[in-house]
Amino acid sequence: MSEALWGAQTQRSLQNFAISDERIPLEIIQALAWIKRSCATVNGEHALLSPQQVELICTAADAIAAGQHNDQFPLRVWQTGSGTQTNMNINEVISNLASQASGTALGSHTPVHPNDHVNRSQSTNDVFPAAIHVAAAKHLKDGLLPALDALVQGLGCQSSGLDAHRQDWPHPSAGCGAPAVWAMKWAPGGINSNKPRHGWRTVWSALAIFPWEAPPWARG
Repeated sequence: MSEALWGAQTQRSLQNFAISDERIPLEIIQALAWIKRSCATVNGEHALLSPQQVELICTAADAIAAGQHNDQFPLRVWQTGSGTQTNMNINEVISNLASQASGTALGSHTPVHPNDHVNRSQSTNDVFPAAIHVAAAKHLKDGLLPALDALVQGLGCQSSGLDAHRQDWPHPSAGCGAPAVWAMKWAPGGINSNKPRHGWRTVWSALAIFPWEAPPWARG
């Protein structure tokens, strides 16, 4: 491992919760990095951070989101509170990355403080649940939806063979199993419908600040 970039709060959690090897998923860390970047940008627009601090936080967050510092997030899923230690883990790493970039000592909290600057206008009670939603939505977009599309296409390609043996089944042209899979995405209450049941419209709308395009129904 390279030199540790985390700070005291992360280290305490490591020592106090040395339980199992179940670490916080890197998808959560990536989502937290995007959130830190977005918060720094907004805080800069409101003159709550200096332009230098915004640039340093955004650069560090981009590097974390790109997976360049995965070894700096060692905490287990077992911890107190609502993810406070993981929120502080990323705050401390961003602060020390900013110190490295500025030529100041690690742990000096100069020119970026983990609490006063990286975590400005935030609470773990907001940040951590938001990161869970963002990570879930990204996995949904990159994993589940393409898998459903592939399944529909696969069932469609095999539909003629299935039809030959099940002429008594009422089934649309997409194949005997495809309508059920397609309904998971597009039927009322489905994942990509106009009225999803579990808040995905809100999640997709929030993703406008992140590096992909939301579906047409989630825009505006």
